[in-house]
Amino acid sequence: MMPFNPPPEPPDFDKKVRQPGNAWLAKNPNPKKGTRDYWSPFKSYLADGFNNWSLD
Repeated sequence: MMPFNPPPEPPDFDKKVRQPGNAWLAKNPNPKKGTRDYWSPFKSYLADGFNNWSLD
């Protein structure tokens, strides 16, 4: 495995991803149909942090 430094957290990540995601998980502790996708709008930040490796 290649070592890496995690990218900085994008602006509004907590407000737009972590908080709603945690709230959804609290209401759906054992989802059978998958989870809500809150993080996709931040995919480019993650790709930049990993030197644009494909995340698909």
